[in-house]
Amino acid sequence: MKFTRAQVRILGAVMLAYTAAYVCRTNISMLLSSIIDQFSLTQAQGGLIATMFAIIYALGQLVTGLIVDR
Repeated sequence: MKFTRAQVRILGAVMLAYTAAYVCRTNISMLLSSIIDQFSLTQAQGGLIATMFAIIYALGQLVTGLIVDR
């Protein structure tokens, strides 16, 4: 199977976005206390940051799963 140039670009962009999301998701727990202190956030606001990363990561999994199935 031969891919078009556009398909290769889309695949590369999806892989880059997934990699960035994975790295951020795995490192957010270690950095969260520093982020809370640096920006004077409450624990609830810090938890919201971690929750948003998890939700975005999950949505990315759904989207990339659909792309792979095609």
